[in-house]
Parts: sequence; C-alpha cells; structure tokens
Amino acid sequence: MKLWHLLSLLLTLASSGPANALQDAVDWEKFLAGHDPVWTRMGTDWWEAPFIGDGELGMMVRLAGEKTLRFDVGSNRVHDHRTDDIWKGKVPDAIEVQNRGRLPIGRFELTTEGVIDPAKSTARIDLWNAEARGELVTNKGSVKWRIFAHATDRVGVIELEPSGGETGQGLDFASEEAISPRESKLPADLREARKPNPKPYRAGSASRGGVVWDLASGGQTVSTWRRNGHRLFWTVEHRFPDKDAAPLASARVAKAADTPFEDWQASHRAWWHQWYGKSFFSFSDPYWESFYWIQIYKMASATRSGRGLIDNSGPWFQPSGWSATWWNLNVQLSYSPFYGSNRFHEAGALPAHLKKGMANLIASVDEKYREDSAGLARNTGPDLLGWSGQPGGRTVREREDIGMECGNLLWTCHNLYRHYRCSMDEELGKELLFPLLKRAVNYHRHFLREGQDGRLHLPKTHSPEYGEEEDANYDLALLTWGCKTLLELNQTFATKDPLAPEWQRILEKLVPFPRDKESYLIGADMPYEKSHRHWSHLLMIYPLGLVMPEKDGADWIKSNLDHWHSKPAALQGYSFTGGIAMSAILGDGERAQKLLDGFRPFLKPNTLYLEAGSAPVMETPLHCATVLQEMAMRSQNGVIQLFPALSPKWHRTIFRDFTAEGGFRISAAAGQGKTRWIIFIAPFGGEVTLRAKGIATLKREAEAITVEEDGKDSLKLRCQPGGRLELFDGTTVIVEPVGNTGENPFGLK
Repeated sequence: MKLWHLLSLLLTLASSGPANALQDAVDWEKFLAGHDPVWTRMGTDWWEAPFIGDGELGMMVRLAGEKTLRFDVGSNRVHDHRTDDIWKGKVPDAIEVQNRGRLPIGRFELTTEGVIDPAKSTARIDLWNAEARGELVTNKGSVKWRIFAHATDRVGVIELEPSGGETGQGLDFASEEAISPRESKLPADLREARKPNPKPYRAGSASRGGVVWDLASGGQTVSTWRRNGHRLFWTVEHRFPDKDAAPLASARVAKAADTPFEDWQASHRAWWHQWYGKSFFSFSDPYWESFYWIQIYKMASATRSGRGLIDNSGPWFQPSGWSATWWNLNVQLSYSPFYGSNRFHEAGALPAHLKKGMANLIASVDEKYREDSAGLARNTGPDLLGWSGQPGGRTVREREDIGMECGNLLWTCHNLYRHYRCSMDEELGKELLFPLLKRAVNYHRHFLREGQDGRLHLPKTHSPEYGEEEDANYDLALLTWGCKTLLELNQTFATKDPLAPEWQRILEKLVPFPRDKESYLIGADMPYEKSHRHWSHLLMIYPLGLVMPEKDGADWIKSNLDHWHSKPAALQGYSFTGGIAMSAILGDGERAQKLLDGFRPFLKPNTLYLEAGSAPVMETPLHCATVLQEMAMRSQNGVIQLFPALSPKWHRTIFRDFTAEGGFRISAAAGQGKTRWIIFIAPFGGEVTLRAKGIATLKREAEAITVEEDGKDSLKLRCQPGGRLELFDGTTVIVEPVGNTGENPFGLK
C-alpha cells in the first residue's frame, strides 16, 4: 500500500492547472444541511433513531418510556471468541454466529423530571459536522442534547442542556449481559453445556465509572465514562485474549475530557469535512440525492481504515439473529460504494481483516486442502474463522446448504480487486489479492472433474438462498472470473506463476453457464422456478461483468433481469438495487428509476434497513448508493461509461472525482440529455476506452494522452502517467449542486 502514498502527490499535481479551470461552487455546509435527516417528533424504534459513529463506536437515540431517552451504545469490535463449534460430531446451524458473533453492551439512559411529549421533541443529524442533536420536551421543561463520536480518538460525547424544571442529572449507564442473540436457537443440551459469559460488574458512579465484561473464552470488554459539567465522555474497548481493556479505555476518556473542548470538536469536524470533499455527486432528484449523502455519512460512521469491519449490524448493534458477518452478499454490497466514489482508503478494514484472518481462512477448509486453498464460511465473526462449505458437501456440517456454500471467498476477492483497480495500490494487489485469489481458485480446482462431454464440471454446491445443484452458476461464474483475473494479475505483476497454464485450461474447458431460452439456470438441471431475492445465479452479469451487452447482447441480459423479477413474492430491497445495477449495464435509465421507486418503501426514516421482522442489516442502502453512482458512471473491462443510465428525472447531473478501474479520476456534467463537459485524469497512465453520448463531438484538449475516435460516442485513450483530457461543449465547467436541497425528506415526520 506504500505505492499509493508515493503516487498521491502525482495525483494532486495532475489535478492542478487545467486549461479550463474547474470551478468548485459547492457550499458544503449549506448543501449538506439540505440533506440532513430531520425529526419533527421522536420515535421508539432503532430504525427511527438518529445515529452517529466513528467507524467503530456507534450510538442511536430513541425514546424508551414516558420519562426516558436512551442512547444505545455499540462497538463493531465487541464479539465472542468461543471455538467449541463441533457438538456430537456435527457443526450446528450457524454456530459461528453463536460462538463468535456480536455481543450487546448497553445504553445510557436519561431519566427526565417530567413526562416526555414525543410530538414536540425534535432531532437532527448534522451531516456536515457528523453529530446528532435534538430537544426533548417534557411537561416540566426541556433538555437539549447533542452527541458525536470523535472522528479519530475513539471517544464519544453526550452533551445535555436542561431548562425549566429539567435538571439533566438523571443520566446513567445500563449494561446488558454478554449473551448472543442467537443463544436461544441452540439445541437445549448444547445451551446447557456451554459455560456462560460472566455477568458484567460495575465500578464508580453515574458521573465517573465503568462496566467490565470478562468473557468465558478469554478477553474483556470495558465501557468507561466520565462527566465534565454538562458533557459526558464515553468509550468502549474490547481486547482478546488479554484482559487489559480498562486502562486503555480510561486513558482515552481522560485524554478527551482533558483536551480543550473547542479544539477537540474542531479536529473531529476537520476530519469529516475532508471526507465529504473526496468526491461530489449531485442530480436533480432531491429525495435520492439526500439519500445518497446520508449513505456517504453512514459509510464513514460504520467503518474506517484501521477500524472495524462492516458486518450485518454495523456499530449500531440491535438484538438479531444476524448478529455477525455474512459473506454471501452482505459484506460485498456494504463495501461496494467506497471504490468508485474515491473513498477506497477508508474501505481498508476489509483487506486488513482478510490479511489478519488469512490463517483462519485456510483453517476453514478441510485439512487435506489447506496446503494451497482457503475458504470463507457463510457467516463468521471478525476473525473470519468458520467452516467453509465444500463442493459435494461437507459431512461435518449439520445443514446441507451451509455445507455446500463455497463461492463466498471468490466473491470477496472481487471486492479486493475493485479496491486494487480503483486505487492502483500495487502492494494490495500483489501481496494480498493475488495469493488469496489463488487459494480461493485452488479450492474449487480440487473438485473439478472432466465429464464425457470433455468439459470440466463441479459437483453440487449451494447457490445462496436457492438450492444445491451441480454446475451451479454462482460457483461457475466466480471461478471463471477468478481464473481470468489471476491471468491478468500474473501478467501485470510479471509473476510467471506456474499455475497460469492451469488457469487457462480451466477457462477453455469449464462447462458453459447452464441456461435455457429465458435466463441462466441456478445450476445444471435446476431452473429458476420460485421467487428469489438474491441474484446468485446472475453474478456473471453483475458484478463480475463476464456477460456484457457488447459481447452477449443486451436482449439476453434484459431477458435474465425480466425473468428474475417476474416472480416478485420473495423480492427484497437488494433485489431492487441489483436490478438497478443491471439496468445501468443495459443503459436503461427509465427502468432504473422504476426500480428506485420500488425500493423506496423498504427504506426507514433514518435510511437504515431491516428484514425478517426487525432484524437490522447494513448492506442494501449502501449498495443503493453504489448503483446511483453506476447510473452516472460505470467502469469495467477497460471501458469507462459516463452517464449510462440517467433517470428521466435527472435533468442535470454532475459528479467530481469519481474513480474508475485503472485509477483514472473523472469529473463530468450532463444536462438535457447531452454530455456537457468531462475532465479525465490518468495519474497512473494506461489504456482505456471512454464512452459518453456525443463524446467525439465535444471540443477537447489533451495533455500526455493520445486520443483515437471510435465512433461519435467513444474515444480510445492511451495515457502517460499524469495525463489529462478535457472535453466540453462551451458551457461553464463548474461543479455545483443541481438538486433542490432543503426538503430534508428523511427523519421521522
């Protein structure tokens, strides 16, 4: 990852001194204020709650009774570490969740003097300053409150300003026991045999104290707080296997509390202000533009480089059967918006966890395959330890579907590839992606068999959320992408890997993706016959890009999307975002908008998302941010497509500093169905095709880039490092908001 830091200066230099100076007219504070979620009344559920986070710590604010406001405390580091997975010779259903999933912490509760009036109590998330604030109105007075989690110091603050008959003194911490929400789902005999985590113990007072959770498997969690006047500073520290969390947490809180508050607050805000400025995106649909910028806030609240992984809950843990990390779609979608929005650096928790967890990924496969293979179970804790599925089945697993789910590590490697290609971080690509992808491909290689047709076939594997079949398209598509990518990386890094001929052989002999006249099948003899929220059988279309309109025909891709959505009963929110992504590939902005409209009922007031009753899951709104980006810009297979599927509602669209594969950085504007201007920067050089409607008819100025016209809508570019291309139709090259801000559609009304 050192290469990125060395070349960042080049990126900066390449962005300066354009012939047509790009004017940045964004008043960020005003712009984001128009998108703040605003509460004109307060609710009681987590999906109605204002939230804050620092990539590790999280807090949500909601009512909990007629005289109680609760500040839910979360940390994406806090999880169990049990390893007793095998019970009576079998691995029980989702034992990784019970044994190494998330654990509850507790909450601060403010008890008021009077009875709260929810209809008069208000709140707001201040996106620009990354804080939430509000006013609690009672029949005796009011309490103004404000919270934020400092951007870099891993400490949060609760600020209270009482008035009238309210004192603000009734703030105290209420702890919860360290019991997995999945505990009740274990067989009774296994539950009774487990050594429970000890009950938490508390020291100190409501103004200065802490709670300690010692875990039965080792390690420790500590929540510590200290009150200075009307402000309470708090943190959570989790350690394993050591039990030294208390002094670490206390030192952090003391340092924050002893720092001049205005200085401490200013450093927090400075981090967030630079975060927003990494790229800009505006389009003339105030609802979805607001949604997009709330996701940008949510991304940096949920994860950071050097912080926790985005699991199903993020740092806002709530009781749920999904209290862990799911790898058959959830993580992949959650991290997808970081890459194209020039925010890939803060997606660093994913590669960091994969690197740190490499030994556990290897241990996840059967011992006979560990020399050259690795796998990823359906669900794990942050340590990634689990029991990966195996082609043909893994008899030790209690459930057949989990025991045959094998492609998850390959899909996760696709995220690593996107990170590498948008950042051009050679160390990431060479030292992590390449060896991990080799192991993931090797795992499938062990099970390939040549059939009478001379083709290579896979035994039964599980297509996520559908069923088990031979030659399942989920695994075939991922294996095909894996082999193609290994050959690409082998050439890029001049590795001369001895397995390269084998990867080529697999590509040549692997059975074609099973299909019928309407769509790809689930597997060899399993058509798509029942409603299916997941597009696990269509990964070759999206996100892998193995099947594209230019090569395979837009009609065929459309037929697959039509057939998938023709059975709507089981469709969920991410079924709509997946459909939007495929609509962008097809260049169908009208269909993308209809699917956005279809997704809208799934959204909650704070833009968080739930399924299965009240179970929180992170991935779907974040993926919607990705597909909004992809409606404006797609990059894949050496092609950058600008404005491929703009909604009919988007009369104007502007983005600045989106990142494309190859590390290219693009700013562009469109309006009234025309491309207005484009600024293209190639900090690392390279060859790429740039497409946009009427691009060859625009005036252009190129520096260190050779341009070849390929029809009126396409240019082939050969770029030297630092090359720059400007295209314009004579309109002013200006970055400015184009949506109608100020409506603040989110929050509880």
